[in-house]
Amino acid sequence: MDYRTFTVMLRNNLKRTATYSARLQPATGWMADETVRSLTLEAGLSGEIHLEAIAPLHAYPQRKLITGKF
Repeated sequence: MDYRTFTVMLRNNLKRTATYSARLQPATGWMADETVRSLTLEAGLSGEIHLEAIAPLHAYPQRKLITGKF
C-alpha cells in the first residue's frame, strides 16, 4: 500500500476568527477516512490540515496541485 498525505494550506484573511474544514473524497481505487477535519484560525494567521489516503497500486506518481470547494 502507498500512503499519501495531502496538505491543505490555509490563511485567514478575515478580520475575525474563522473555522475551516476539509475532508477527502477519494476517487475510485483510493481509500481514505472521510472524516471532516477542522482548524480554527485567528485573523491573519495561517495553518495546515493534513489528510491521509491510501493510493491504488498504479497511482499517478507525480505531485499534483488539487483545489477544493469551500
